[in-house]
Amino acid sequence: MKKILFIVLIFTVFTKMNAQLIDKQRLIHAKKSVVRILIDNKPSGTGFVVSKTGQIITCWHVIQPAISVDETTKQIKLKKITAEFISGEKIDLGIYTYLFQEGYKEALIYDYCFLEPSIKTTTSYEFLKLG
Repeated sequence: MKKILFIVLIFTVFTKMNAQLIDKQRLIHAKKSVVRILIDNKPSGTGFVVSKTGQIITCWHVIQPAISVDETTKQIKLKKITAEFISGEKIDLGIYTYLFQEGYKEALIYDYCFLEPSIKTTTSYEFLKLG
């Protein structure tokens, strides 16, 4: 009986140690994938990278302060939207035009926004897989 308890104890300790390593690796990966969203260089919220090309998902309320509509011309004006990585790297972002057209109500109701780098680069970003 003592041998069985000893084996179970060793197995439990080994499993816990191994699980902590996996969690630590996931945490490091997640930190590299999360960005701070800046509007005109002022923090507005966070988002996360979802593709190696730098596409980012955030909440609509995070980018809402960047959007204004000219009442006379009904044109949408955007302030500068930037993503800042934990490394300090910054990239300028744009909002998918779909979210100003057919997708506006849905994005507003479900509080999401897709952003993409304004300038295409060859940089491959670390991203979080959805699903």
